[in-house]
Amino acid sequence: MHARDVLAMLALGAALPHPACATASGPERTQQGPRPGQTAFYNEGKEILFGADTRASRITGPDEFLPVQVVILNRSKIDLTVFRESFTLVRPDGVNLPAASPEEFWRDYHRARADVRMGQPFLENIFGRFPEQPFRWASLDLFPDKYRGGVPRDGLTLRLGDGTYGYVYFRHPGDKTKVPLGLYQLIFRPKGTDTTYVLDFLPYPAREKKP
Repeated sequence: MHARDVLAMLALGAALPHPACATASGPERTQQGPRPGQTAFYNEGKEILFGADTRASRITGPDEFLPVQVVILNRSKIDLTVFRESFTLVRPDGVNLPAASPEEFWRDYHRARADVRMGQPFLENIFGRFPEQPFRWASLDLFPDKYRGGVPRDGLTLRLGDGTYGYVYFRHPGDKTKVPLGLYQLIFRPKGTDTTYVLDFLPYPAREKKP
């Protein structure tokens, strides 16, 4: 093992705080329910740190597209490859949504730059906890800015100490007024492991109770 890998493993163990949400054997998932008003959600397992930020969807409310900013940090010696197909969204009504295609995102979604601005505080917190050296960060780029000549990645492989960040977009079918509120699940299945990661999160503000 190279000295750099040893240092990275030690730093990974020392830099991580005690997880706010514990994980279970089998599919790794959050166990503690989300709090009202919470916008950052984490599943800190043995192999990866898997997080999501929902500031963008919280501000816009239920709409046709659901933007989810994700962060993934590989804490294991197993190479993990991330694809667009690695992500699935499970709604409270049981409907499963795959990630949208880059083509429909470019054609029909017009708030991507605002999403990037709203997601900066989340990334600043992540990079503060896990800075460059010994960690290595790269943009996920599954949905790049078309006006800057971005090309969608086919996949990104993460080795020990590698992290990635970026938005994943999902598209609700039908009338946006029927988009359900409540607890959603973000399912992550990277190539390289048989583990499925489940992140419970609240993308929209809860409906106010009538007096």
